[in-house]
Amino acid sequence: MIALHFPFPDRCFLPRIFVQSIMPTKLTFTYPFPAVLDQIYRDYEKPFGVDAKNPLFRDLVDDHSYYSMDRWHGLKLSEFCDGYIVLCAIKDMEPVSLVPDWIANEADLEEVKSILPPEDAARIKDVPSLLRYIEGETGRSQISEMKNLRGF
Repeated sequence: MIALHFPFPDRCFLPRIFVQSIMPTKLTFTYPFPAVLDQIYRDYEKPFGVDAKNPLFRDLVDDHSYYSMDRWHGLKLSEFCDGYIVLCAIKDMEPVSLVPDWIANEADLEEVKSILPPEDAARIKDVPSLLRYIEGETGRSQISEMKNLRGF
């Protein structure tokens, strides 16, 4: 598996999801592998990838994220993935843009709606409402929230 650099849910992610169903709480995210890979990008300002078996990186430990929750001594990069790609620093991440006119007709719209949960599909009446749905589910607000990271 090749991992793409992205904020990790913090260690308390699942309990917060449960509590959020009772009362609103803020989900928090953390830098993967205590920001070492983000720091390398900031120092060199070039995208890069690493082989997780490389001795320089294989023993990097993450003990603050959701992925290390079941580990007493944290999760090593070599246990998490085979390779890791950093395209930019987390603070510079932007959501991808939708391709204009990617839905050419009503049949395309119905095909997209067919893979959505029925209650969501029922809310989508036309292409503009689909675009609002996508922006609300995966848009800039979610990326902005993920940039509110717990630091080290």
